[in-house]
Amino acid sequence: MLSTSPPKTPRRALPAQKDELLLEKWCAGDRSAGETLVDRHITLVHRFVSRRVSSGVADIVQHTFLIFTERKNSYRGEGRVRAFLLGIAYNLIRRAYDRRRVEIHSIDFDETSVSELEPSMSSLLYGRAQQRRLVHALRRLPMHQQSALELYYAEGMTGPEIAAILEVPEGTVRGRIRRGLKQLSIEMESRYSAPESDQAQEIGLQQWACEIRTRDTVRRAREEMR
Repeated sequence: MLSTSPPKTPRRALPAQKDELLLEKWCAGDRSAGETLVDRHITLVHRFVSRRVSSGVADIVQHTFLIFTERKNSYRGEGRVRAFLLGIAYNLIRRAYDRRRVEIHSIDFDETSVSELEPSMSSLLYGRAQQRRLVHALRRLPMHQQSALELYYAEGMTGPEIAAILEVPEGTVRGRIRRGLKQLSIEMESRYSAPESDQAQEIGLQQWACEIRTRDTVRRAREEMR
């Protein structure tokens, strides 16, 4: 399996090449193209997984890339490669929660929030007080709404990409984003007496997403310089 750890020294990657071309080369036997793909998306997958589980993150990330390696030849270009990867990760997260709660009931991801599934997930609590409150409220949304909001705002993904990851129609994705913003406003008002419009929550999400991307970029640069 390809390494899913950040390289100690930067590889001579092929930054100008699209993911699809790198995947095509990888399938044809070019291992370096596969390693470039892993390097390019490891932070994205780790960020996506770590927002939803507090333990076993590394295992899920590694398993995601293992499955990606096994299924790379089945990719037919439907959607972007990063959506293909996050779709694998999302299903692994769901399976992990299902195994964890199998003794109770099956989990309805349209109703159950990450806060209920992972009440001790403290890794997301950072930044200013307003952002901490926003993250708390976001984690209290049903997982499908939370995922749609994070993929749209934090990862800058399109409706079709999110639909591919969550395996639902694009219209359903847009509905979840609208309902998620409304529910986020309700959570902020009920828990923190902070009545704000859906637009204010949207701006808060955009600011939070910008800080996430900046922090991850700096962290990745430091890792590559070691």
